[in-house]
Amino acid sequence: MRRLRGELRVGQAGPGQQVVQVRAILRDLSATGVGLFTSQKLYAGQQAELVLEAMPSTVLKGTVVWCHEMGMGTHVLSPIPYLWRAGFLFTFQTPEEEAAAKNLYAELSKPQG
Repeated sequence: MRRLRGELRVGQAGPGQQVVQVRAILRDLSATGVGLFTSQKLYAGQQAELVLEAMPSTVLKGTVVWCHEMGMGTHVLSPIPYLWRAGFLFTFQTPEEEAAAKNLYAELSKPQG
């Protein structure tokens, strides 16, 4: 299962903004959202921005739609403990934002060679 590192910037930009380390699960990626492993608990309804290391210039705005703690036997092998799974639904305010998400999906969905 291919995963990409990134960060989820939760809340309004500024001193109170929470930055959560995430791993995006490519098999759970679509043009409208993505499944994430997260380092911290998130809450349904939280607004956030997702930035993936593979495409750092693309910022995807969206909403956390669910978050569940993973069982102790299920974990991501990483120095950072990813103890939560979350669903992130992209929200588009402009056609350009929607195009950026579609481009990201197309780029990351290409077969690795």
